[in-house]
Formats: sequence, C-alpha cells, structure tokens
Amino acid sequence: DFTIEAWIKRASLSQTSWSNGLDGVVYSATTSGSLGFGLAPDGRLFLEKFGFSEIYSTASVTDTNSFHHVAVAKSGSNVMFYLDGTGEAAAAYNPGFLYNSGRSLLIGAWYDGGKVRQTFLGTIDELSVYNGALADAEVQGIYVAGSSGKCTSSVPPYIISQPASQTVYVADTVTMSVVAGPDSPYSPLAYQWRFNGTNLAAASNTSITLTNVQQNQAGNYSVRLTNVYGAVVSANAALTVNPDVPPVFAVQPQSQSVHFGHAATFSSVVTGTPPFSYQWTKESVALPGATRSAWVVTNAQPSDAGTYQVVVTNIAGWATSAPAALTVLSAPFILGQPSSYAVPPGGAVSFVVSAEGAPPLAYQWRKDQADLSGATGQSLSLSNVQSSDVGSYGVVVSNGYGSVTSAPAVLILDSNLLTNCAVPAPGLVGWWPAEGNGNDWVGTNNGTAYPSYFVPGKIGQGFSLPPGNLVFLHQPSPSLQLQNFTIEVWIKRASASQSSWSSGVGGVIYAAHYSGGLGFG
Repeated sequence: DFTIEAWIKRASLSQTSWSNGLDGVVYSATTSGSLGFGLAPDGRLFLEKFGFSEIYSTASVTDTNSFHHVAVAKSGSNVMFYLDGTGEAAAAYNPGFLYNSGRSLLIGAWYDGGKVRQTFLGTIDELSVYNGALADAEVQGIYVAGSSGKCTSSVPPYIISQPASQTVYVADTVTMSVVAGPDSPYSPLAYQWRFNGTNLAAASNTSITLTNVQQNQAGNYSVRLTNVYGAVVSANAALTVNPDVPPVFAVQPQSQSVHFGHAATFSSVVTGTPPFSYQWTKESVALPGATRSAWVVTNAQPSDAGTYQVVVTNIAGWATSAPAALTVLSAPFILGQPSSYAVPPGGAVSFVVSAEGAPPLAYQWRKDQADLSGATGQSLSLSNVQSSDVGSYGVVVSNGYGSVTSAPAVLILDSNLLTNCAVPAPGLVGWWPAEGNGNDWVGTNNGTAYPSYFVPGKIGQGFSLPPGNLVFLHQPSPSLQLQNFTIEVWIKRASASQSSWSSGVGGVIYAAHYSGGLGFG
C-alpha cells in the first residue's frame, strides 16, 4: 500500500516521453514486475506492473502551460487517481509489485535491459512517496497549498556519527568529522567546532583539519550543531599529540657467514615515530636501492664480503645500526661424500663427490693418500677391479680460496659376490632397481615412489605406474645432465595395442620433465 504524489508540467501536447508513443514515467522501480507511475501520451495517469498489466485514469493533463498535482493512492485492491486534488476511483488492482534490493528506484524514467527508458518529457517537482494510502483531504491539502509546498518537520539536529578520538605525533595532520541530521534545505544545519569548550575560528563545516599539529593542540574537540528547531553538542573527541621520538634499534642486524653463491639477509627493527626511511651501507658507502628495513645479498660473491650497516631516519632524527660483518665462504665444501663399496673381482665401481664453492673447482682423486694420475673429475670410475685396487679412496676439491678433502671411501673385494650377473659398465651414474623404493643404487639420485607402484619385475620388483599423470620422480644432480649417454632397462608391455595410458601416444620410460628435456620410451 502506498501513495505517490508530485507536481508535473508537460513539455509537449503530443507525447509525454522522449520515446515517442510510449508512456512517460514519473516514478518507478527498476525491475521487471515492479511498479511504475506516470502519464500516458493522451495525458491520462497510469499505474503499472511493468511487463504485466496497467490501469489508467479517465482524467488527463492536456496542457503545457501549468504545473498539475498528480497522485495515486493504493490500499489493497483499491486505487485512487488524483488530478489537481480531485479523486477518481479506478478499477480494482492488486497485481503484487516486485522489488529487488540490489536495484534502484528512479524518478522520471524506467531502467531495463541496460538502458534508461520512457524518460518523462517535462518537469517533475516535489515527488513524495508514502507508505500508505492518503485520504482525499490529505491529497487535496497538498494541492491547495500550491507553491507554498508541504511543511517541513520541526526536528532539531541529531548526531549519526560522532567525531572519533585520535593519537598522533607532532607535525602530523588530523581530520575530525561528524555526520548529523536532519538533512533538509528548509532547516539547514550550522556547525561550530570547539576546542576544550571554546569556539574555534573558521571551523564551521562537517569536518575540521589540523595541520602541523603541536602538543599544545592536544585536548578535547567537539562540534555544536544548530538549526531553527534546536541544537546539539557532540561527544568529545580526545586528541593526543605524542612528541616525536628519534629511531631506536630494537633489533640490530647480525653478522653472518654464508657459502659462495648462497643468500644473506640483514634485517633490523626500530622504534620511534613513524614513518622511517632506511639506507643500507657497505663499508660506509650507500648501496643503491637498499632502502627497506632488510637488505638481501643474493648469490653471495667474495666481493660482497664486508661490513654492513643501516641508517634509519624519521622526523625526529636518525640512528645508525651496529656494524654487521658478512663473511663469504668461498673455499670448497662437500655436499655429498663418496661411498664405500664391496665388489667382486673383475667388477666395476664409480666414486662420486658433490661439492660447491667459488668456481672453478678442481678435483684430485687419491688412493691411500697418494694422488692418482689423471683422476681429476667429479667422479672416479674403476673397471675390472682387482686386489691391487683395494684401498681407501678420497678426493681433494680445491679452488683459489682453499681446499677440502673428502671422507675416505673404502673399496674391498668380495668373491662371495660373484654370480652370473653382468658387471656394470664404467660410467654408471644412476641405477634404480625398483626394489620397493625409488632409491638410486649409485646413491646420488634417490627418488620418490609409492608402494602401489611395485609389481614382480625381471629381477625382483619393478615399477608399474598407475594412470593419471602419476610418475616416478627424482631430483636430478649434475651427474644426470648429460648430452652423451646410455639408458638401459627391462620392460614388459601390458597391451599389444598401446604403450601409454593415453591411447595413441607413446609410453615414456625415462624423461627430464621440462620443455626441451630428453625422453626415452
């Protein structure tokens, strides 16, 4: 139930909408099935459920000279149209108007399908909506008042949102604001901000801004609002102005040692008045771009070694951190030691070491503390092993910054290992027997596999990969980054028509899983 009333003035005798031939909408809800109220081209009033049904008055507005007061009042199925204070009962109408909380209500048009439609051709003034049907006398009273209009309500000011207390530092900028009502052009609100109860000059807006705040401006701020019907004073908003404090280090950057090529991070924590500016230095020389609370040295090189500090500044002053030394360990260090082996007479073995340090790295393999001629690679391979080969093996890794000696790897002969097996050829760098795990027999490229992957194989167990991109993976070391190689394996097909779970596609046995990597299958 509702009443919609407004003053309107036509701009054309032949049409009431900018869309020629269509009704001109005075008020509407922007949803199919919502209400619409307006004027037909012949001047009759209409009430419509958009897209479904409508009813019209018999009285009509037929001139462009004057404003006319129009209204529609609905209570249940009873509808009254009003033109210049005269009421007219319409046919029973209660279609059930639809509303969408996410859509707008419009004055002077209807919105549908992304377009504004049926815009009223003329002038609309003082449109009002009531949540019930007005009586005849109430509508007539509005019409009789004419240009005097409806009386505004005598409501004194009230506060919707109080100004908030704040804590700032000296020289900061502070803004306090208030939201109040009623918002009426007939009774405008006047604002007067106050400090500790005393009016502030030139402070008569909804907000007040204080720049370059000083400690003598700390205190209680409020605002007095007035209109012709009364006054109200807001709650106090306390402004606390703290003195600016220079930076003080709560956490100093720490000295550290990192290996060649690794990263080092220096960080600091300061207290004081924000915001802070940072400048890291090395040997007292500013580092370009090093202007955050932390500084990261990536891929540490010998030239990065030295003393680092950070200078922190704020509005109150500056502070320099304690020095933090970076030591770059450029000498070689061993990541993976060579392994000991027991082999049968005539067997083969490969000793492998994994090391890092500043390049270039040099290798010298030794047997029983004596250098082996020509054994200067990352690995040492022996074939047709005999008793003369038995002993303790190791390797010295060196560069321009120092050297490191591996742990000893013992080689022994064991005739009990003689079988009909094939002796591995020299150069074996990866061997995955698939005996219930993904380990590499050579020991440098262990992988990850799951119990369900294993079935009886040619020798012991073998890998059987389920469908769905499940693969056996290992993390490759430099020993597998090869251009010249041999790959050998026992396989058994499970289908005569396909070799991959993806029909028509080749089945991969071994691959490097990146674009451009090798594949064998």
